[in-house]
Amino acid sequence: MSMANVRPLRPQSLAEVVDLAMEKQQVDSGRALARRSEELDLALSYTVINNLRRNQYLHRFTEEKRERLAKLAGVPRRVVDELAGIRSLAPFKLPERATELTGDQRKAVLAVVNAFIEANEAVEQAQADADMVIAAYRPDQPPGTTTDDQP
Repeated sequence: MSMANVRPLRPQSLAEVVDLAMEKQQVDSGRALARRSEELDLALSYTVINNLRRNQYLHRFTEEKRERLAKLAGVPRRVVDELAGIRSLAPFKLPERATELTGDQRKAVLAVVNAFIEANEAVEQAQADADMVIAAYRPDQPPGTTTDDQP
């Protein structure tokens, strides 16, 4: 076997992870991988897949999407996380003295945390909706670009 045809042991980009997924799932296009991902209950849209293949993924690459891509490609999730620039965060823990908070103070802390989580989910949904609109009206134009950006 020629050394030119040897694949690195570890993917070097998200595009390579997508290529591995396509190879493992025995498909030859982003749309085919999207269909296969649906069949396996690991749904990823073809726009996400194709943007990853072009290293042009512009929006938040969620934990769920990273997990699904890792499973499709047969690589550890931490590899996909690292390639996506996601650092492993330590589990979220309150300081020991948080036990001294009153019931009302604890409710306030939880309300703030929940507000951040809901805001992140709303932003993620708005970005996904925008991607779908762009794909529906301009399938030849990558999400996040304008007609002014095109050559």
